[in-house]
Amino acid sequence: MLFILDKKGKTVGILSNDVPKACPYFNDVFTEALENNLSTLEFDTVSNHPSSSLLEVEGFVIYTDMDNKRHLFVIKEISDKHSDNMIKSVYCENSAVGDLLGCIVRPTKMNSVSLETAVRNVLNTTGWELGKIEYAGIQDIEFKDHITALEALHQIMKIYGVEMEYEVIFNGTKVEKKLVNVVIKRGTVTGKLFDYSKDIVEIERVEDTKTLVTALIGVGKADDQGNPMTFRGLSTGDSRYVVHEDYIADLEAFQRFNKDGKHIFGVFKDDKATNEVELLRNTLAQIKELSKPRLTYTAKVVLLEKLTGYSHEKVRLGDTIKVRDFTFSPALVLEARVIELKRSHTDPNKDEVTLGDYRPITIMQDSAIQKLQQIIFEKERQWDEAKRLAEEANENVVYKVEVHSTKGLIFRNGNVSTTLVAVVYKGKDEITPTLSNYAFQWKKFDKNGNLDLAWTNEHIGVGNRITVTPEDVQAKATFQCDVDPTILK
Repeated sequence: MLFILDKKGKTVGILSNDVPKACPYFNDVFTEALENNLSTLEFDTVSNHPSSSLLEVEGFVIYTDMDNKRHLFVIKEISDKHSDNMIKSVYCENSAVGDLLGCIVRPTKMNSVSLETAVRNVLNTTGWELGKIEYAGIQDIEFKDHITALEALHQIMKIYGVEMEYEVIFNGTKVEKKLVNVVIKRGTVTGKLFDYSKDIVEIERVEDTKTLVTALIGVGKADDQGNPMTFRGLSTGDSRYVVHEDYIADLEAFQRFNKDGKHIFGVFKDDKATNEVELLRNTLAQIKELSKPRLTYTAKVVLLEKLTGYSHEKVRLGDTIKVRDFTFSPALVLEARVIELKRSHTDPNKDEVTLGDYRPITIMQDSAIQKLQQIIFEKERQWDEAKRLAEEANENVVYKVEVHSTKGLIFRNGNVSTTLVAVVYKGKDEITPTLSNYAFQWKKFDKNGNLDLAWTNEHIGVGNRITVTPEDVQAKATFQCDVDPTILK
């Protein structure tokens, strides 16, 4: 269920696929990412339902996630599409972004403050307040320029090495609290295994070298004469990372990525280092990150928690999981973190995870496994042929829809009181209970044979049973039910 709020934050309606005669929604995608803590919500609904007219740009929507946490989204874009159906598409952003961008934090310096103190000071005038927080030590915080509260929070998160999430407390009519939760690390190390044979639909590896360098110049704060601090004359103590004048060179990265025998240089400006040794240490940590390609894995998955109800199948943003796919060569087995997550309440096929912070896991194959793989390879052709024959047999199965009524399907004005029930067969077997309510597409035609689009749209997602009343029939009407048997529960 989605709650609709007006521009003042007052609840004015709902969108629901479960409440009778409520305005339905579909094609919904809730996206949340660790980077910059961004989250968006997109969905479609029917344009001609009274509740859909309550959706307005700069109005709000309350979304409930898999853990029953509430998220407040502000509507940024609405588009109406008129073709066979009248569809309204809505795009929303987390309301915290606009609220925090609209507040300015003035230049200030906070010495030896806790994470809690730093966050409370930034949130002071934003309308958001601190919720859950974990201890992350003491740090010095300085904002040298006028910056937005959002930028200030991001700086704090980086300095303390923590992550945050937004949440609201909603009582059904209004938002009571807007909370920023701050934790050391979102998600948990679940050990959940994504297996290509079970729940991975597609997996893609992207190798990105746009920010790659093989040598990094370290520049510290300037002294009273304007001369920047450097680490000339120091050593990293690691033969791979060699200091030359004011930069550190990664010799292994140079061998792999050099441009015609020349280094790929970058500059690291470090205003926090208080001495040359600290500058060297910080620059070394930076080049270790920048001297290798950035690898991300995007997996289209079926998130089985929703389909099976098994809690051990759950996946959350920030979780550390494992991925296994033996169709890659060499086999892909890695430990990774969920850095972006997409979910849909109405269509699990839209669920998707993006993995980052990966750690490859090396699998040593023994002779028994190799023999087993050889047997599988030799049998693969036989299995493919059996699969082909099974698919051909399945294509010949006839689907049939029967609509039952106590008084027929054609009615005269004033003589209507019946329930229509659609029953679906696959061959000789009834499959009605296996189908989603959205598999049944009821249609009404007037006395001239024209489709009554308004009535048809109002009966989206009602399932295999409808009640016909005198108000549904003007002079004469014919009712029909089409079924898509691929839309399963």
